[in-house]
Amino acid sequence: MERPHIVRLHDQNLQSIPANILEGQAIASLQCPGNRLTDLPVELRSHTMTLTDLSLASNELAAIDPDIIGSCTALRALTLSENRLVELPPSVGNLTSLELLSLGGNSLTSLPSRLSECTSLRTLTLSNNALVELPGAAFIGLNSLRTIRLDENPQLTSLPPELCNLPKLEALSVARCALTTLPESIGSVSTLSTLQARDNRLAYLPDSIGQLQRLRTLALEGNRLHSLPTTISSCHMLRTLTLSVNRLLTLPPLDGLTSLQELRIDDNPLTCLPESLPPNLRVL
Repeated sequence: MERPHIVRLHDQNLQSIPANILEGQAIASLQCPGNRLTDLPVELRSHTMTLTDLSLASNELAAIDPDIIGSCTALRALTLSENRLVELPPSVGNLTSLELLSLGGNSLTSLPSRLSECTSLRTLTLSNNALVELPGAAFIGLNSLRTIRLDENPQLTSLPPELCNLPKLEALSVARCALTTLPESIGSVSTLSTLQARDNRLAYLPDSIGQLQRLRTLALEGNRLHSLPTTISSCHMLRTLTLSVNRLLTLPPLDGLTSLQELRIDDNPLTCLPESLPPNLRVL
């Protein structure tokens, strides 16, 4: 059997992919970023058994044909960032082998609940969209998901509690959104090592933050925090804690943060520091 081909058509100013390129050969990877494509090539229907990687980033896609994308069930990586998409068709739920879904730089306002059927998904990028809400049902069952990027969704004010039930989530990035709170059950994400939540509208942190025993980086600069929960001292693996440009008047005891090496607290109205600081602190 002929080995599937890799097709690369980067930055060719193409409005469509020449049919002869997609005919007569099995294709495993189709890379066409930086063109002027407005639709998915219909010829993809001939490659649904072999196509594992599809990148159409930086094109002019305003919509995705639900039948074509839903038929590409062998896909493991789908990159559609920097287009003009306003919605993701529910048929994306057919892609049960998908491990990477990159949709940053579009105009998405929500997600289909059938995303939850992409049970192999490991990385989900939704940065720089127009998300107003995230349906909790979209995250139920995504037990392989490790990384979620939601930065720069300026209308996103909350996160669904279902995110806190993801058993392998390691990195959550929600910088430059409009979050007023984090889920009260955030401490349930026991695998979380990185939480980037800078430049939001957070006024407090849930007490359960102290349950994040694997947390190494917590970025909270540019929020509206007046205080921190005392439970934060239980994050024994925390190495970097950034709290600049908040409204902090005091800090709780931090000596329990035995792994902390970097603490940023500039541009706060602090009147004093805790009597004892973390023993391994190098940057203050």
